[in-house]
Amino acid sequence: MKKFIKQNTSSKIIIFTAIFLSLNFPSLAQLTTLNESWRWVQFTTDDGLPSNRVLNMTETKNGTVWVATEFGAAWYNGFYWQRISEKDGLPERRPLSIIPDENDSVYILVSGHIYYGGQNGFRKIPIIINGIDVNVNSIALCENELLLTTNYIYFIILQQVIFITTKLI
Repeated sequence: MKKFIKQNTSSKIIIFTAIFLSLNFPSLAQLTTLNESWRWVQFTTDDGLPSNRVLNMTETKNGTVWVATEFGAAWYNGFYWQRISEKDGLPERRPLSIIPDENDSVYILVSGHIYYGGQNGFRKIPIIINGIDVNVNSIALCENELLLTTNYIYFIILQQVIFITTKLI
């Protein structure tokens, strides 16, 4: 009986060691290859960025990378950065937030206004509360619903603005 337990324990140790090594060696290989300088690229305005100072970055579900810079937003097409201009429906000013949604589009907060769109252009989303077009301070996506703050906090649910609190938290 002792011999069986000893053999069973030995085989468990061998199996555990084999699994441990097979799982860890590939991850160690990745660490060494990521340190290779040829894998990294520094993008600048020469590559199409609106500014050399990137403030925010996100990626949509389809893999499109978007950036917010000091002088506007851009997306990467795999070769160079596509700057989003006013003719695309977005002011060329400093975006405060850039948030992807589930449809491979992004919400961008610029100068107190929310814009929604993607590679084909943007449209302004007016936030009208009590008949007044209010400035938005921040935005976030919460379970596919847009949460925004003005001097108060609101949810936009099914295209309707729902009041949450009377004071900014």
